[in-house]
Amino acid sequence: MHSQLEDLQKCGKCNVSPEVLDRNKLSALRRNLPTLFYGKPIEGKVAVVAGGPSVKDSLEELRNFDGYLIAINGTHNWLIENDIVPDACIIVDAKPTVTDLFKNPHKDTTYLVSSSCDPSLFDTLENNKVILWNVSKDEKPNGTLSIITGPSAVTTAPSLLYVRGDRDIHFYGVDSSLSELDSHIYSSGNVGTVGKERLQVLVGGEVYLSTGAFVIQATSLWELNKSYKGHLNMTIHGYGLAKAIFDNNGEFEII
Repeated sequence: MHSQLEDLQKCGKCNVSPEVLDRNKLSALRRNLPTLFYGKPIEGKVAVVAGGPSVKDSLEELRNFDGYLIAINGTHNWLIENDIVPDACIIVDAKPTVTDLFKNPHKDTTYLVSSSCDPSLFDTLENNKVILWNVSKDEKPNGTLSIITGPSAVTTAPSLLYVRGDRDIHFYGVDSSLSELDSHIYSSGNVGTVGKERLQVLVGGEVYLSTGAFVIQATSLWELNKSYKGHLNMTIHGYGLAKAIFDNNGEFEII
């Protein structure tokens, strides 16, 4: 681990208590939903669309994307508002407020929902296609496949999609840095907060304004890229800290 990340990692914590996570998981498993399973390698590209400001510049590219398109959290609504219906949406966050992002689910979208999510989310998606997966590395209750999630929904995507069978992942809007002090193209309220601290990160001669959570996200993506090298292609589009770290072979400095 990069020495400057050690203190940031120590500050990371789940946004609900272990007791709540256990209750959520039991509630999810009792619903007898279809579960994720290991799939054969899938030909073609998959786009993972997060809410970083750079995604606005990729709107037409996403509209014409020739492959499977997956939204992350509130980007689901932003895409639909722009007449792009995501094929799927990854949802990991256990906070009940996440449910507010999915009050208008789309009938043509498959929701890949973690067993850690609040029961209210499953209630909201009751009439939609939901595929369940488990966040625990150690348990596979009722045969539900376990996925290592990492620090965010974005960093969950590589492992989740690799299991699904995808081998060519293209990330959009994973900036992991702030543009004019904005972190997302949508208003997240209490959902997906990036924290109040601000960090300056030097990469390739350019300084990026970021946060501890975003630095960990960007560097975690880079570590996943190295781990999956030769097995999974990961490409970052747009601009921002994450792309800069990829372009500079993982080198960065917090200043």
